[in-house]
This record gives sequence, C-alpha cells and structure tokens, in this order.
Amino acid sequence: RIYCSLIINSFSGHYSIDILDYCFRFNIIMIFLPPYSTYLLQLMDVGVFQ
Repeated sequence: RIYCSLIINSFSGHYSIDILDYCFRFNIIMIFLPPYSTYLLQLMDVGVFQ
C-alpha cells in the first residue's frame, strides 16, 4: 500500500466527515498543524519553494 500525507492548518472546514472518509478510502494521512503555528513554518516554505 502507498500512503500520502496532507499537511493542513487546523481550520475546522478542513475536516468534515466527508473529507475524513475520502482520506481513509484513498490512504491519505492528514497532519493537522496546531493553531497559530504557521509563523514557525515560514522558513520551511521558503526552503521548499526556492
């Protein structure tokens, strides 16, 4: 089996029952970032998108 990961912020619209079911069926592991932590990851964004 091949799994994918999806890294998203903790906005409540991202995790409805339909989305969780879809991710389960297609082997997608959802990784939720803690609230107010995106400023810590900005350096990672810069490194990845250069």
